[in-house]
Amino acid sequence: MKNLFTILAVTTFIFVISSCSPTRYAAYKVETYPSGAQVFHDDTDLGKSPTSLWSKGRDGKGNISLSFVAKMNGYQDTWYTAKIYASAKSRKKAYLTPNLVTIKLEPCYYVAYKIITEPAGAHMSIKNGEYIGITPVAVETVSNCSGSEIVREFTIEKNGYKTINKRISLSPKFRSVEDALKSPQTFFVQLEPSSNTSKSVIKITSEPSGAAVYANENYWGQTPFEKEITWTETVDRFEIRAEKSGYEMNNRMITPKDKIIHIVLQPK
Repeated sequence: MKNLFTILAVTTFIFVISSCSPTRYAAYKVETYPSGAQVFHDDTDLGKSPTSLWSKGRDGKGNISLSFVAKMNGYQDTWYTAKIYASAKSRKKAYLTPNLVTIKLEPCYYVAYKIITEPAGAHMSIKNGEYIGITPVAVETVSNCSGSEIVREFTIEKNGYKTINKRISLSPKFRSVEDALKSPQTFFVQLEPSSNTSKSVIKITSEPSGAAVYANENYWGQTPFEKEITWTETVDRFEIRAEKSGYEMNNRMITPKDKIIHIVLQPK
């Protein structure tokens, strides 16, 4: 019975000691290659690398897992997880033997891209509805500095053709914007005619001649000229605009019945 009480006492003592483990500390500093990156741990800004000394505590000896993000212009945002061993009895002692965390940054790469449609003259907008322009169009130059995959989604529309939703993945490989612009990544899109379409040729003249004619902000030509137009169930008329320096602008509506349009411009 005496031995049983002794065993219980020892077990209780060990349990109390283990449940009341003293706090142990580990110190660390962060270096990046190249140096000068802004370093963050959780929501704490640690400053630019190489950082000053920081410390972390835990109950008892053991590893502490730390997550970092390093950011620097011209380099990709880099996430890094490090484990440091906490054994010092105080922060002051931990600072004597700090852990060194080294983060290597990868440079940013750039890519320019261009969209070509057959036929040309299609209207492009990105997924959020922002209008980009008319094909062929060099859209933009982007980089992988955020460290994430680069994907773009577009809507391509042209009268007489089916609307196309296009998703592309970009592959940055140039170290500068200038080099990326010299060799844009090109994507080709073949447009499919929509059903129930018809075509007609209309002749447009003006007095005086030499007026620039636009339809839906698309340049059609300079008078006099002939234009082939595609009509659909939803596109059964166009509003055109004639402009010439020194004359008032003139707007006209055309339909599939029109064969010749003559526009008289009035002097300003």
